[in-house]
Amino acid sequence: MGYTVVNHSAIVATHVTEVIRSYANEILGRQEVQSLIDRVAKTHPKVVEELVPGLLSLGAVQKVLQNLLKERISVRDLQTILETLADYAPITKDTDLLTEYVRMGLARQITKSHISGDSTIQAISLSHEIEEAITKSVHETPQGSFLTIEPGLAQRILSRLKEGLEETMSKGHQPVLLVSHQTRRFVRRLTERVFPAVSILSHNEIAGNARVQTLKVVRL
Repeated sequence: MGYTVVNHSAIVATHVTEVIRSYANEILGRQEVQSLIDRVAKTHPKVVEELVPGLLSLGAVQKVLQNLLKERISVRDLQTILETLADYAPITKDTDLLTEYVRMGLARQITKSHISGDSTIQAISLSHEIEEAITKSVHETPQGSFLTIEPGLAQRILSRLKEGLEETMSKGHQPVLLVSHQTRRFVRRLTERVFPAVSILSHNEIAGNARVQTLKVVRL
């Protein structure tokens, strides 16, 4: 009759895998991170010696890996992740900012997960007006950078973004939200509760072999 037949074990495995992916950032503890680092140390000891604990604590590395997993970025290429951290840890200890640098280091991997058969990434973007409003709403403190956007403005942005996503998805597209490197993490904080499944990329995370097709620009 044309139905796809799936056995019980495959269904259970699929659901369990999805649950693990959804909560991988919470599952990853310090002991798991240490085991991963020990594995890299066997083949690239200098990277590990330089980074932990000289430049970053184990907890800081854990936080970066959790940030990546929270947005479903694979941490299998741990060598690249640790080398990028070693490059930028002397500049900043802000784990959220370090995560952004690591994401740029993983540009080829990130691009591959969103690229179509014709080397195109379908995206929607935010207008300069919205990005500027978000930038002006960032509050710098000794503990890090925080988004303190006015609630009414935040709701307007989320409403326009919802319209843009629905419009493009109704045409059969699954777009990413493409923003500037400076605002990416703050746009993520603004949208993650309402649009947790939408991938938010910066222009610096797009590999050179990919072409971006902008389907819509979201405006206020």
